Amino acid sequence: MIAEQLKKSILQAAIQGKLTQQLPEDGDARDLLKEIRKEKARLIKEGKIKKEKPLPEITEDEIPFEIPENWCWVRLGEIIVLKSGQDMTPSNYNSINKGIPYITGASNFSDGTIIIDRWTEVPRSIAEKGDLLITCKGTVGEMAFLTETKAHIARQVMAISGIFNFDIEYIRLFLRWYVSELKAMAKSMIPGISRDMIFNALIPIPPIKEQQRIVERLEEFLSEIRNLENNDIKLK
Repeated sequence: MIAEQLKKSILQAAIQGKLTQQLPEDGDARDLLKEIRKEKARLIKEGKIKKEKPLPEITEDEIPFEIPENWCWVRLGEIIVLKSGQDMTPSNYNSINKGIPYITGASNFSDGTIIIDRWTEVPRSIAEKGDLLITCKGTVGEMAFLTETKAHIARQVMAISGIFNFDIEYIRLFLRWYVSELKAMAKSMIPGISRDMIFNALIPIPPIKEQQRIVERLEEFLSEIRNLENNDIKLK
């Protein structure tokens, strides 16, 4: 319990810019946001991604904490592409490694990795290598990066990819902090996590180099916590 509380505190410190030194030469995240919007418009124009409905403006009351001056707040939907999954009938998948992997839900997730036990030769909802997969029905909030070239995802899973050169590891970091909010919303009248819940989430974004430093620094802290947990287990 103490380790989990410590992890949450460190995650919050990370997305507040308190784990790393702010460097003026990193630039301003607002310039990064302009590039992301430009790239997203290009992808929509070329038909590579679908145009989503406009996101609500961010109000002062929504902002939960202060961030460094060269960061900015955005809706998560502005900086990602989100793919929803589709279920398959048993006749369309197999367990003999024919086709591409079929990721059905939380049972395929284990400690940040994907377990593959089904395949399909007729994929429709395709996630690609490097996408961040998150469970959105049943057991919600399990996450892992897809390491296979492609995989079909079921309705219980969504796939997230970044736009431009946004660090997808930073998005995972943010979602690890935000997952308790998602779980709370998933217990309401809406069963599971909806696309709108993901899109409307407020995320503080730093410049690219700062994102990378935060991810590296956070992993150092989490590694130390894991070592403490392992030592505690051995002592018991």
